[in-house]
Amino acid sequence: MLAIVLTAFAAFQVATPVPARIVAATAPATTPPPVSTVAPPHDTPSDEYVARARRALGEGNLELARRDFVIAAALDRDAGLLPVAASFGLSRVLFSQDNSRDAAQVMNALARDAAERGDDNTEACALLDALWLNRDAKQWARAERDAARLLELRKRNTLTAETRKLIADRTS
Repeated sequence: MLAIVLTAFAAFQVATPVPARIVAATAPATTPPPVSTVAPPHDTPSDEYVARARRALGEGNLELARRDFVIAAALDRDAGLLPVAASFGLSRVLFSQDNSRDAAQVMNALARDAAERGDDNTEACALLDALWLNRDAKQWARAERDAARLLELRKRNTLTAETRKLIADRTS
């Protein structure tokens, strides 16, 4: 009887095309919604890699998606740009791989880079995801720092209405 149960269980695992964590990572109830950012007015060196990474992510090939998002981020940084799309994509992949801690680090790095450039909207959006990911990774002190910085940014008059609405929707 035990052999039958184990055989059925093994058959179910083989027949499952996408791990449950990947499906859960795309569900709005379990992950933060994607942050919409303004696309750069010109083509960036990373566009091809971001597109390939998104395609790989859609196909469930997390390793290829991760690699291409990392390359895209490096290309953007080398070009003197903030790696917004690559960072948000990479954090999604890392979260899908049950790696909230590294995903939060990616978002915190983007927030830090945006702060250095005075891009309050990108910093706020990155902090919003970092806050959620740090809480998921049980990094309470880091999450508290993210929340404090996010509150500080909200007090300024530099955030767009879209960013303010996103923060309100996700923190209420």
